[in-house]
Amino acid sequence: MPLSSHKKLLFSICVFFIVVSCLTAQEFLVQQSARSSGMAGAYSGIGDDANAISANSAGLIRLSRTQLVGSYTRYYTGANIPSMNEGSLFFSPYTWGKMFYGVGVSYFTHEIFGQQKATLSFGTELWRLKRKSAKSLNARIAAAMNGNLYRVEYNINNFSEDFDHNDPLFQNGYSKIAYSADLNVLGEIGPFSIGLGAYNILEPDISIRGGAEGGTYPRTVRVGLSYNFMNYVTPAVEIEIPVTSNETISDEMTYSFGAESWLVKRMIGVRAGLSSDFITAGLSLRTRGSWDIGIDYAVQMPLEAPMEIGQNHKVSFEIGMKQPIRIITDFIVDENSVETIPRLVSVGDEATVYATVSNIGDMDAKNIPVCMYYIEDGKGRVVDKVVIDKLDIGESKQVMLHFLPETRQYYDLFVAANDLGGKVPSLQKKILEYDYDNNTGTSRLACFNPPETGTIRTSKNELIISTVSKVREEIPMIPAVHFLHNSDNISASRFGPTLDIIAARLKKNPDVRLELRGYYNSETEWELGDDIALSRANAVREELITRGVDSKQLIVVKEGYDKSSERITKVTEKDRVLIQEENRVVELGASLQGPEKIGTYYYEDFGLLPERDDRIDFKANLKKMYSVLLDNPQLHVIFHGYSAESDRDSRRYAYIRAANFRDISLEWAPDWLRNRFLVVSSDGDEETPRVEAYVSADAIVFRPRGSTLSGETLEFTDLGTTEITIDTVVSETKIDSFAVVIREEGSETPFTVLETGKGMPPKMVEWNWFGTRGEAPDPDKNYFAEVFVSDEYGQTVTALSDPVTVKVDEQEERKELFLINFNFGKSNATSEYLEARVENLAQNLIERVKYLGPNARIKAIVVGHTDIVGTDEANRELALERAQKEYENLKSGLMTRLDLNSSEELQDWMIEHRVEISYEGRSSEEPMVISRFEEGYWLKELIGDNRRPEGRLVNRRVVLEILTITE
Repeated sequence: MPLSSHKKLLFSICVFFIVVSCLTAQEFLVQQSARSSGMAGAYSGIGDDANAISANSAGLIRLSRTQLVGSYTRYYTGANIPSMNEGSLFFSPYTWGKMFYGVGVSYFTHEIFGQQKATLSFGTELWRLKRKSAKSLNARIAAAMNGNLYRVEYNINNFSEDFDHNDPLFQNGYSKIAYSADLNVLGEIGPFSIGLGAYNILEPDISIRGGAEGGTYPRTVRVGLSYNFMNYVTPAVEIEIPVTSNETISDEMTYSFGAESWLVKRMIGVRAGLSSDFITAGLSLRTRGSWDIGIDYAVQMPLEAPMEIGQNHKVSFEIGMKQPIRIITDFIVDENSVETIPRLVSVGDEATVYATVSNIGDMDAKNIPVCMYYIEDGKGRVVDKVVIDKLDIGESKQVMLHFLPETRQYYDLFVAANDLGGKVPSLQKKILEYDYDNNTGTSRLACFNPPETGTIRTSKNELIISTVSKVREEIPMIPAVHFLHNSDNISASRFGPTLDIIAARLKKNPDVRLELRGYYNSETEWELGDDIALSRANAVREELITRGVDSKQLIVVKEGYDKSSERITKVTEKDRVLIQEENRVVELGASLQGPEKIGTYYYEDFGLLPERDDRIDFKANLKKMYSVLLDNPQLHVIFHGYSAESDRDSRRYAYIRAANFRDISLEWAPDWLRNRFLVVSSDGDEETPRVEAYVSADAIVFRPRGSTLSGETLEFTDLGTTEITIDTVVSETKIDSFAVVIREEGSETPFTVLETGKGMPPKMVEWNWFGTRGEAPDPDKNYFAEVFVSDEYGQTVTALSDPVTVKVDEQEERKELFLINFNFGKSNATSEYLEARVENLAQNLIERVKYLGPNARIKAIVVGHTDIVGTDEANRELALERAQKEYENLKSGLMTRLDLNSSEELQDWMIEHRVEISYEGRSSEEPMVISRFEEGYWLKELIGDNRRPEGRLVNRRVVLEILTITE
């Protein structure tokens, strides 16, 4: 049965009051966008688009471009009920700086009732935390205020025909305007945000007659929280509390929960929410281009009413304008560019201050004033001004200002851009800028007299030396780590220095891998067996990793070798414990991660020179290795010559072939690689002699740790020390540092540094006559004590003593020791790299002969040594065998370098140049000892301790002693 007109009117009025009650209780429904609705209204802690005007206008600070947002809502209230619609339009322009604003309008329509609202928002950034680094969190606080204009009206054209227009309800008309205000705050730190708002602060009365019960918008407070989790999903919560004075409003606290997530480069957004009254869901699409255009959709479903009644659908359209281009001026004075030259002057001397002014804004600027001032008695004194005629966008210009100090003191000189100098130290702004906090830089000037030093005196002016002997000794590497019984613990004091050096070398040679092979002693550790061997290898691996070595470079070899392998099988009772120590070991071996072999060349008819064209393959293969050799500076190319059984002089012929092939390869190699081509030789077991070329990484573990330059049998006449007395240094500035050194005549580097430090130099220091490395003074040179003083401004002054002379009564002898280590009980070297160095020693010997000339005699002795394991007779034979082998290698190296064809020619050359070469075996008589200079004394250090396995390894050696006697 159709409703009568009168009943329709009453029904419409009922619907109106239902809607108005809803609007007064939950005012955020009126201007809620589809995006906000999809999160059930939990949006005041997010508010990063123009919809923030209604949700939390302080969020407009987050806008990165100008935005226009329009929304439309359709309410479904049931069948035969007139439709209700809602819409809004918000606009916020992007503004540079701390200020921002926005405007918005909204409407609500019904067949007989309508409401409009206009909002003007204005806000500012209150505080921002300046980021100290890229990892620092963003933090800021912004506040905004809304001014709201409400208008309500009734459409009398849709009233029923029998409506009484004299109804007292409408005695003041059919529309009304009311005013109100909102206050919003937004705080953020990193991904966390909080929004606070007080809404309808004036509690506007929108009832037509005024004063009607329930006719005011209640004053409410909202608190919203959100957290941006990994820029992927943002959960949010919001509560609203009425704080109205209207006793007819009985609403309780309401809540909203929501979350949204942006996918596909933030082009697709999904969200959902739950409030006191609704469950919601939403979807967004964005272009994310230079123009950011998008659409939002949300559906709200009531929790208590039937689904077909009260279901709301919202749609929002968003237009984000192109990214704004800042048009504003901004000058900066680069703090690091402000420099005073000189930094220290005397009274009456002019100082020049240079500073760089840049325009980092988006507008060209003209006539920019720059002034320089300092503060005296709390007031600024301007000392110079300049004007920059023009400064284009992005342009920097250096200005030069001058200052003539009148008194001796420190001056902090400030350079300020865009400053006429009339209000210093405050900035007097002539041109409008974006930021005035970056307009000033400073530099310090000192106005004092320079420091002065007194006289430098020495207690002795002459040193008499009767004999001088210099010894250079190589310090060997220990390419093994030994362990105690049933233990995998590494002794840091014994093996730490070796592991430090190997780690440093591996890090500089990324393509080298270190192979670790663990062993155990089968007699006493058979129960643990392979497990303890591998555990020891892994312990060494972990030690190297802690030193920064890439784990990919460390290979624990688990298979393919006997982990119980003994160093010697026939053990005497006296040596049994020593051999057991030798067996508890991890051996270190280096190899290239990749192909090592370059090629093999077989010789025909037992010739000494390669003749066939197939050596060209070597050139191509060698070039393929250049990049690896460049990236790994301790890789070497070994040319290994193998003799045939029928060779007349097998070892020497093999050496010559390898050297000849190496010399041909040098023609192909770049200069940086030439010193890394090495030659070795050995007896072969094939009918045809050959030369093999390959890349070797042996130097990683076998190259000596370094060398010491030491002095022995130094005999001085009344050595003592000489005292160096320094008179008082006078300075008006603060002395920063000093140095007292001994300087050798004609040398730029100090002979020795006696004392350095901060502040004033001492009154007296002593010199023990030695240099930095323990070397004795050169009798052909004079020496001076020098005092160097620098003040805090870098101004220096030096003073020299009278010369100190050195006299030598007798000859000077130089002795150099070069080392090759050998395998246990064998005559072959532990490394081809060590053996290949013999040719370089031969070259050094030749160069020494050329340098010293006919007044020198050179004696080279190849000495073989052993450890104490074994019988004395066997060790003597082994020491002699080792020495003889390297003696022959040295002769081959000399013949190769001198281009000699026979031993007779070499003998003639040695006689002519007064060179003697011999070899001898000294068994275990001389454990290895090195000399080092420490705190003014020569100390002997036993590194070949036969009580330890690493010491015995060092003692299994051949040493080349080169003595140079100058007459």
